[in-house]
Parts: sequence; structure tokens; C-alpha cells
Amino acid sequence: MGQTFSSSSTPVEKECDALEGLFEKLRQSQSLPGRLFYLEEPARYAPHASNFQDIDPKYRHIPKPSLGRPLTLRRARFFKHRPADLVLAVRSYIQPRDLRLTDMQNEAIRKWNEIDIMNCTDQFLSVLTKAILEKYFHIFDDLFFGGTLGEKVTIVASATPNDDAGLRGIARQDFDSTHNCYVPKSTITIYDHQDPIFGKRMRFFFNTLVHEMCHAFFQVYRCVGSCCDNDSLLELGPTGHGIMFQELAYDIERMAARKSVLGFKLNLGRYFNLLRDIWDEADWKDRMDVSRWGFDEQKIAKDLNKRKARSLKSVPH
Repeated sequence: MGQTFSSSSTPVEKECDALEGLFEKLRQSQSLPGRLFYLEEPARYAPHASNFQDIDPKYRHIPKPSLGRPLTLRRARFFKHRPADLVLAVRSYIQPRDLRLTDMQNEAIRKWNEIDIMNCTDQFLSVLTKAILEKYFHIFDDLFFGGTLGEKVTIVASATPNDDAGLRGIARQDFDSTHNCYVPKSTITIYDHQDPIFGKRMRFFFNTLVHEMCHAFFQVYRCVGSCCDNDSLLELGPTGHGIMFQELAYDIERMAARKSVLGFKLNLGRYFNLLRDIWDEADWKDRMDVSRWGFDEQKIAKDLNKRKARSLKSVPH
């Protein structure tokens, strides 16, 4: 996945209990062996591929050694992993079984609460956009991703909007090589949104920034072997907004909305971008349970039909 875009959205959301025991619900779900099989925890976790760049690709898959069970964000740094395993690692970090946040997460919340930036006006108008983005990038990284993106991601603030209608940001995958070690990185570019109301501008920035951080997380830590590096809807999808993105982004939205965390309702553009990824997938209903992400299956089907009808009308006869 070389680059991934984020656009505006019209999500259909349902409020969920943020303390819901999602792991237990998954285990008890009758649909787990079918449409949710990709979220089953392995009996004993092993990394999916190595970090070494110059060895024969057929030897890059690693059935051993085992990293224990389950994968954690701390261990994710050393190897490459299936997108589903990365999603479960983030889920266990932001929805711990004992409901206790880490010291890193509590410090991120403290920094978030230092300034009520959504209601700030004049005093922040002189602050550079990049400085604001970098400050909150580290807050969101510590809160949602366990600090795994800090040195792997470069933030770029574009002073002008992108020419593509609706394009808010982009995450591009970069590569670095140190001592023959394969080191993937990511560059996130956020395009400015010239809204005169500072709070709306910040909401735009935060929604786009966290959306692109989800893409960057997969770009940095996902397996790049032929087993995973594809456009399968069960993995990341044609535009990067498939099932694994939906699982990750939905979990983050739920956590951010908790009053004890940020009390901020993130809109990561899940709905609009899901429509883009299932556009050509006739069997999408059999491959996913959209109600898990607060979406209505019938509404999605209607919106897809409307978009296809508009597309047909625009084709010259």
C-alpha cells in the first residue's frame, strides 16, 4: 500500500457502551467462525514476516519463533504482522480487560485536557498548523497506538487545500534501510481547511489526522509478503478502508468518545470510505457484518445503488 487518502464522510453511527467486553462478545458470537473468523486469536502467536530486506522472499515468512499470546503493541515493533493481529493488539491496548489505562495513556489524556483547544480562539491563531498537528499527533499516538508511531511517521502540513475535491489528507508509505534492515515509515500530509471558526478547523484536523494515523500504523507494521500485501476486502481493501480499517477506526472512535478519555466524538470517515471499498464487491454482505461498526446494511445497499445510478447517468451514450 503506497498511499492512502482520506475524504469527507457521512457516517451512520450508534452509541455503544465504551466498557463493553468486546473480546468476550467476539468469542461468544455465533458468527465468529464465519464472517468474523479473521478476528480469532491464534493458539500461539508468531510474527508473520521478518524485517530483513535482502533475504530471499520465500524465507521471509517465519513460522517460529513465537512471541507468546497475544500480540501486544510493545512486541509489534520487531516483526511484521497480519492486519487482523495488529487490530487485536490495538484493541487490547485501548480496551484492556481490567479497564485500567496505562501511564502513557493517562499522560496523553492530561495533555489533552491542558487546553480546551476546541473552544480556543485568538490565542492559537498565531500558532503554526504543523506545531498543532505534531503536538496532537503524539497525544493520539500515545493514547491509541502505544507510542509505536512516534519515530516512524513524519507530519507535513500543507498550507493550501488539495485540488482533488474532498481530499483532506494522505498517508504515503516510505522506506528506510539501516544495517540491511527493512524499515518502513510513513509520511502524513494534512491539507489545510480554511474555516474561519477555529474549533471547526481543529475538528477537521483531528478527524483527518487520526484517520491517516490508522493508515500509517498498517503501513509501518503490516506484513508486506504476498500472503498479506493485497487488496482483499478481508484485509485492508482496495483503497485501504476494508474490514481491518473499519475494526481499528471504530474502536478508536469509541474510546475517544468516552468522557473519561477525550470526550470528543471523532469522525474518521468510515462510512463514506467503506462505500468506496465495496463498490465492486457484489458479495460484500456475505463477507462482513456492518452492524458491528454502527452501520445499517439496508442503508449501505441503498447508498451503493444511488451512487451506481449516478455513475451510469454520467457515462456518455
